[in-house]
Amino acid sequence: MPVIKPITDINIEAYDELVNANKIDQAIFDAKQEVANGAELLDAKTALLQLRRKHFG
Repeated sequence: MPVIKPITDINIEAYDELVNANKIDQAIFDAKQEVANGAELLDAKTALLQLRRKHFG
């Protein structure tokens, strides 16, 4: 059986990209789960207009 060595020579930029991609993937997965469980979807334009009015008058 072949020996699989761990990755130890990855630079910090590549590591940060992997971490950020994982966070995005997790957020997408969580959002899909919420929708599957019946969460209400919002229209982005309407939501942004409401937030602007609320926070910027």
